[in-house]
Amino acid sequence: MTAASAEPRAVNPAFMLGLVALPIVFVWFLFLPGYGRSLRVAALIYAFMPLLFAGVGMAVWLLVWAFMRIASSL
Repeated sequence: MTAASAEPRAVNPAFMLGLVALPIVFVWFLFLPGYGRSLRVAALIYAFMPLLFAGVGMAVWLLVWAFMRIASSL
């Protein structure tokens, strides 16, 4: 059996709990051999979504702040 045709590794419950609780820390362990590509992609998206939402939220807040500052100076 070759590595390409091998069954992907299963994620045990303790590791899954770590992925849900601290995804930024535990997602990197999915890059060890044996885990499927779709699992890696889904976990990376889940891990970095809060950062994306925080960035978008900050950008919106800064735009609102800038518009309010401009409006108050008129």
